[in-house]
Amino acid sequence: MAYSILFSLSKKTIAYDPKANSFYSILDLADKAGLNIRRGCRSGHCGTCSVPLIKGKVEHIFGDKMANQSPPNILSCSFKPKSDLIIEA
Repeated sequence: MAYSILFSLSKKTIAYDPKANSFYSILDLADKAGLNIRRGCRSGHCGTCSVPLIKGKVEHIFGDKMANQSPPNILSCSFKPKSDLIIEA
């Protein structure tokens, strides 16, 4: 089952297939779609790529203790979709 990701500021929607793209972060998906999200280290430590999650569920790409949580802001380099998403980016 594919999920849709709406980047609300750019008004661009992209598809995410968890079977085909299971290791892609939201930042990776945005890059592939030509969207610009601020970034720094790409390892979840600097916080530069933090974006507001308006709607939906996410999971940590490495399945650590933050798996299945949907905080108000997510590090786009460290999370992947678990449902349809709306992200302020």
